[in-house]
Amino acid sequence: MSAKDAILGRIRDAVAQDSEQNTGASSHDKTPHRFSFDEIQKKLGEPAKSIRPALKENLIELLTEQMEGVQMTVTQLQTSSEVVDQVNWYLESQGLTGYISVSPALQELAWNPGTHFGAASSHEVASVTDCFGAVAETGSVVMASSADSPMTLGFVPDTHIVVVKSSTVHKHTEDIWQQMR
Repeated sequence: MSAKDAILGRIRDAVAQDSEQNTGASSHDKTPHRFSFDEIQKKLGEPAKSIRPALKENLIELLTEQMEGVQMTVTQLQTSSEVVDQVNWYLESQGLTGYISVSPALQELAWNPGTHFGAASSHEVASVTDCFGAVAETGSVVMASSADSPMTLGFVPDTHIVVVKSSTVHKHTEDIWQQMR
């Protein structure tokens, strides 16, 4: 027996044993197990814990490293009152002049007169949004579409500026899924 045959045999035996335990059927019974609605609901409500890599404890530092690693510009601010000045500085430093669209969720900040709040159009050079959260492990932002955060803001203008609150940074993708459920 080759090594390949031995490995595949062990896999076949493990699958058959798992099938017998879950369904009570023998490995010779080829009828697939049908899950009840309650079994499916229970499985969805209690997702299995996956193995997660050990990460730095400083999530903001890790998130920044991951984002900068894929050419994102990251600036850490102390208060939300600094957001408008930082956005204006960034746009000017990039030579971006024109209109911007801002997520209605950020409307309470002191934006320049004429700032558009709501869905983006092709007339804006940039958009500014908040986000549902961020994942330090991957350097990803998680967006959730709503009236306060139209999806066009993330796709229509060429420049998308995202405001990430430190309290919404999660270690792993699975952690943010738990919050979204």
